[in-house]
Amino acid sequence: MGSSGISRKWLVPAIIVLVVASATVYWLTRPKEEEKLRVAVVMWGFHDEGLWDPAAANAVLNLEEKYNLEITWAEEIDFTQLESLLRTLAGKNDVIYLTTDEFEEAMRAMAPGSPDVYWIQQYESTSISSDYFPENVVALNAYQASDLSFLAGAIAAKITETNKLGVVQAIAGPRDTRLMSAAFRSGAHYVNEEIEVFRVVIGAYVDPIKTRDSVASLAEAGCDIVFVGMDDESGTLEAKENGIYSIQEYRDIVSEHPDTMIGCTCWEWDVLLDKVFDAITKDRFDEFRAENYEMPLSLEDRSLDIPTFGNMVSEDVKEFAEDLREKIIDGTVEVPLIDEW
Repeated sequence: MGSSGISRKWLVPAIIVLVVASATVYWLTRPKEEEKLRVAVVMWGFHDEGLWDPAAANAVLNLEEKYNLEITWAEEIDFTQLESLLRTLAGKNDVIYLTTDEFEEAMRAMAPGSPDVYWIQQYESTSISSDYFPENVVALNAYQASDLSFLAGAIAAKITETNKLGVVQAIAGPRDTRLMSAAFRSGAHYVNEEIEVFRVVIGAYVDPIKTRDSVASLAEAGCDIVFVGMDDESGTLEAKENGIYSIQEYRDIVSEHPDTMIGCTCWEWDVLLDKVFDAITKDRFDEFRAENYEMPLSLEDRSLDIPTFGNMVSEDVKEFAEDLREKIIDGTVEVPLIDEW
């Protein structure tokens, strides 16, 4: 007796061929997962504690989705193991981002041996030349942060009622004095030369007890605003306890203290990182680096910025701040570079 259609002996092979063909078409036409850009972030402390390290960490996180980043946090670095750590990270990552120039020496030693790795070095001393770092290194340079400190000092001078301002500086020396305390004082004197500015140098990036004691002493001396250059919030918290205002460096935390913080002098690293990651992902790093071996943070692109203000800052002061910002940018107001207190 005959049968119609496909014979059973051919049915199973036909199904197998169909399945294999379908699977082949799927694997050939499926959307390919975008390759991740592997970034190791090397930092003093932790990416989610304090102000300095989270400012850099948040800059990377802000770009995570845009550039499909795979982020590795290398935290609480032991300097004796740093070169070994960098060697290991270079073997596993496309980009190594060093968040302090304290790591510069180790970077110089390791970067030439990993020419296919892109190195990003935060820096904040002076302007540099194209051959200052190895050819696979781009510097994000905060040497113009004095402009921002000057702006903060001028704003404080507009708000103070006692004509006494305080500065809490982390580390002694010409660099931090130029970038932070002396520039803040110059900004205050730009508004009113009669204002007194008192300074305390802590001698560490984080020392909550000494910082709080220093802010309390400044408040007792009559300062009604303190500019805090520490890597933690202890100075701002102590200012709040003493009923005075604060300005904090590095990361914007005004939303946490809107009634006692005038603002934060923020170093917005993502403004520059965005450009570096763009060049890397478009395979034009060498061309980019030739023109951007040094990328200064600036008021102009708001990589140096006071992004938000506290509730005590009037519209008149905000307008004054924006006008002064423009005058610094166009050179109408020149910020003096002073290395000594």
